[in-house]
Amino acid sequence: MQSLRDRLPPPNALVAFEAAARHLSFTSAAGELNVTRVAVSSQVKQLEEFLGTGLFLRLHRALRLTPAGEILGRRLSASLGDIAATVESIREDNRNQRLTITTSTGFVTYWLLPRISDFRRQHPDIDLRLLVSDSYLNLSSESVDVAVRYGSGGWQGVDARPLVQERIFPVCSPGFLVEHGCFQRPEELLSQRLLHLDGPYDAETRWATWFSAQGIDPVPPLGGLFLNTYTSLVQAALDGQGIALLGPPLLARALADGSLVRPIEVAPTLRRTFWLVSPQQSVPSPAAQTFCTWIAAAMSAAP
Repeated sequence: MQSLRDRLPPPNALVAFEAAARHLSFTSAAGELNVTRVAVSSQVKQLEEFLGTGLFLRLHRALRLTPAGEILGRRLSASLGDIAATVESIREDNRNQRLTITTSTGFVTYWLLPRISDFRRQHPDIDLRLLVSDSYLNLSSESVDVAVRYGSGGWQGVDARPLVQERIFPVCSPGFLVEHGCFQRPEELLSQRLLHLDGPYDAETRWATWFSAQGIDPVPPLGGLFLNTYTSLVQAALDGQGIALLGPPLLARALADGSLVRPIEVAPTLRRTFWLVSPQQSVPSPAAQTFCTWIAAAMSAAP
């Protein structure tokens, strides 16, 4: 019994003929397939030789299908269409289990990565792809399923739902606290080594704003260590370099395990909100819905 391979002509010849039959033009088929007109003509001739019959009537500047060409073109177009639909369905199922997430360096470092093993343990069939960026990426052009953004919301072209609002207050390392002791009044911090988040950040991140909120106004010039990234500010605090304005949700785990402590008890300063963001007018994949449910629950469960 002949194998399927022996019974069928070369696949490239079938694809070339299907395109040429649909367009009734070797030139148009060549453009669609990104090959030369000569290549399409050669593939069609090879198919005609395999079949032992002509498929086209080659007229002056025109093509017309023979009866055999009409039958083959109709059947081939339907069959290749079915194959393409099946392949796309399989690819879509695979994409539904691969999730692309974008978020900031701070969020991925201090919140997501320490907890992502919990998600992967619960959902081992979902593959994660993390795009880390401190600027807002275009979700559609980057093929992003879910973003975790920090801000005030109101972004164009996306759907956004709030997760949790950030709270900050003075924190330091346990070693710094042992060396300097606890403080009773906010003005006592004026003489301490302060860690500043420098750059285009909100006023609420500034020590001057915090001291003003504590009733110290005008605030004298403040010295200390100035850092232009969130991660370097956190690391400096963990290393005992001074006191920083930090807090949950990003630093909830460090506060819970004692890596960071509060040298003075004051009401936290409320900052902006973390949001779950997805492309507008798109149906979230099952994997995206699963991730959103998980992260919302994890945020809600945090103290």
